[in-house]
Amino acid sequence: MRQQVGALPIRWNGDELSVLLVTSRDTQRWIIPKGWRMRGRSDAEAAAQEALEEAGVRGRVRAEPIGRYHYLKRRADAVEDCQVTTYLLEVVDELVAFPEMDERRRGWFTPAEAADCADDLGLRDILRDLEARLRAERTGDAAPPKAKAGKSKAAKADVDHTKAGKSKATKAKVSKLQVSKIKVSKIKALKRGQAALETETLETVDLVAANGVRADVVPGEAAADVQALAVKPARRKSALAEAAGAKATGAKAAKAAKAAKAKPKRTKATPSIEPDAVAPHPRPSSVAGT
Repeated sequence: MRQQVGALPIRWNGDELSVLLVTSRDTQRWIIPKGWRMRGRSDAEAAAQEALEEAGVRGRVRAEPIGRYHYLKRRADAVEDCQVTTYLLEVVDELVAFPEMDERRRGWFTPAEAADCADDLGLRDILRDLEARLRAERTGDAAPPKAKAGKSKAAKADVDHTKAGKSKATKAKVSKLQVSKIKVSKIKALKRGQAALETETLETVDLVAANGVRADVVPGEAAADVQALAVKPARRKSALAEAAGAKATGAKAAKAAKAAKAKPKRTKATPSIEPDAVAPHPRPSSVAGT
């Protein structure tokens, strides 16, 4: 299937709508200006150029097509199936002389008359619906094709923004949930650590009780036992051995101190006086007789 572009020229005379048709060069059938797509031009621009060459009219062409139809293009040796994309052209200027004026005729019709005169069935359908569509546009009941496309784009943009907002909200919820899970995990880990510490403390108290030492005793020889029992299980054995050695050393020191206390105190000796060293007392002399 080959692709062509066509222009549908229209004009308003007050409230009356008219459509311009031209005849084909060979069979003089009523058709619209149409032709092949042009390199370097959009399809709408190419349709406007065909309207200038075949119908001698200039005007404002709509960028969006108003419809499409099929027809069979007859050639000398073959027939080709073609699809015509049709663009609406609001006529501003109608030329007296134009390139194909000697090969074609042109005529203005009402949309209903144009639909009856048109040779191609698909073109007839477009012409029958044309007046109702254009009057609805003028009264604001319906938007033109371009405006509809804009609305659809805006609607899509709204949908995209809504989806983006939902995805962001969902991500925020997921992030909050992840933070909550992390907090819960940390709390559980702390609780497990606390439980392990409590268990270890209870084991320490049990070991202290098993060794006959009070857990609340700090001073004295029992402190070494408590300190040894309070360390981690991997170090308990060596710690207990160290505590036992310290206890034995303390016991020896205490025993030596006790023995020292039991010895009698030495006193200074008083020098003795020999009898020969003492001077004799003189005897009283006797008194001669009176």
